[in-house]
Amino acid sequence: MKTILLSLGLLLMGLAPLKAQITITQADLPAVNDTLRYSMAEPLSGYDFQQTGEDFFWDFSELNFQSQGLEDYRSVSSVNFLMGIYFGSGTMALNMTDMLPLDEFDVDVEDFYAVYHKNAQQYTQDGFFFIFSGLPVPLKYNQKDFVYNLPLAMSDTDSTAFSGTLSLGDTVHFQRNGYRINEVDGWGMVQTPYGEFECLRVKTTLYESDSLYWASFPQPVVLERTTMQYKWLAQGEKIPVMEANYMQFGDENEVFMGVRYRDIYREPQQTEAPVADFIAGITEAQINEAVTFSNLSTPGHDINTYLWTFEPNDVEFLFQTNATSPEPIVGFTQPGTYSVTLHAHNETASDTLHKQDYIAVSDDSGPVGIVENNTEKPVVFLTPDGSQLNIRHTGQSGSISITDMHGREVYSADRVSFDSFAADISSFSSGVYIVTLYNGENSSHLIQTKIVKP
Repeated sequence: MKTILLSLGLLLMGLAPLKAQITITQADLPAVNDTLRYSMAEPLSGYDFQQTGEDFFWDFSELNFQSQGLEDYRSVSSVNFLMGIYFGSGTMALNMTDMLPLDEFDVDVEDFYAVYHKNAQQYTQDGFFFIFSGLPVPLKYNQKDFVYNLPLAMSDTDSTAFSGTLSLGDTVHFQRNGYRINEVDGWGMVQTPYGEFECLRVKTTLYESDSLYWASFPQPVVLERTTMQYKWLAQGEKIPVMEANYMQFGDENEVFMGVRYRDIYREPQQTEAPVADFIAGITEAQINEAVTFSNLSTPGHDINTYLWTFEPNDVEFLFQTNATSPEPIVGFTQPGTYSVTLHAHNETASDTLHKQDYIAVSDDSGPVGIVENNTEKPVVFLTPDGSQLNIRHTGQSGSISITDMHGREVYSADRVSFDSFAADISSFSSGVYIVTLYNGENSSHLIQTKIVKP
């Protein structure tokens, strides 16, 4: 009886689902007539695309969708009959015009196709061709680029060198040399906005050197780059269900190039419609006194464009601001009551805010000089590009403090003259800041005002 129970237990254990590594075969990679959709995304801060392991879970479900694209695999012969003969039967063409290897050299081509081939043992890129002045120009690798050796399984590693040359007449020659290293360095489950998949994680390091030779130049133009690719491959999905890319040019630091994931069709995201809003620093002013308008419109000055109008139009824009500045500084040249209108626009919509009889301007104190010579009140304003904060307060000195909206001080300066003061804030992030000026004699507040850095 014990023997029967033991045998039954072993049988049940054998039937229980076991979490195991998968393998990737040619059936899991693109084929002719496949049209495969992917989404480009902006990752949230804190994502580490390099982390990996065995029986690992990667959670990329909170990726921010930005845009979509398609990979359309066609037979080379269906794209161009001559190229089909040149590259051979069974080869696939993928239009990659937006990722030209020649664009760094400012060579104008009409279409660019990478050429791929696969069988049970390997998935290769055999070269590429482009259309130049209506004619196909191919580069066939003397040594193929082995994208994957198949089947792929955990701990597989391989490397391959590839190269090829093409000529445009007797004057222009292009040469590509490359070296690819693949490492299957993880397996487990990956989750994206598209779904959850069993996967293999492949790390690819790709070294490429493109050289362009002109007959009239003694030395070639050479572009060297290193690409780091982290790819999560799942069975039946044809392209990586998740991919993160980094690139390095020469000795420069790695540059994050973005992420993409296998996806379904999604509606394109629209920019948030603008809502126009503003306040004036003062609503009762004297002739030619500087009035700063704080722009509170959403979604932001990096997205919206603006147009300010005044009625009557007896105004002068000061300190290099104008009617399209996000936050203009205005001097009113005639006494009276002024209405102010702000028109905000972006690619989605427009919005207008009109404030009737908003600014009252008087000449009770008699004529005064233009704002640059006005010593009564300090003027704080940004240059149009938002890189410099300027202060004009003739005859005054003191200290300045700038804090962000969390109350953290991000800039300070003591014992400075406000006659013509400028602070470099080009490194500041876009957003709202509070500027406080203190009198140099008794440390009292001269002014506290808000600025919005675009």
